[in-house]
Amino acid sequence: EHFHMKNGYISLTEISRALNENGYKTRRGCHFTASSVTRLIKEIDLVYKSGSAAKEKSVSSISP
Repeated sequence: EHFHMKNGYISLTEISRALNENGYKTRRGCHFTASSVTRLIKEIDLVYKSGSAAKEKSVSSISP
């Protein structure tokens, strides 16, 4: 699956690879996969659409 970015498309695998190469981990301290990137994008999209500041705090944290 591909994700539409501002200047084109990028695969979810490429996104996960870039996050991992830059030292980011999931909230459980694991490496990102295409599936975890999909879940993160959906969660961020829900927060964006709801416009709720309270829900922003519930977005999966990623840490470098």
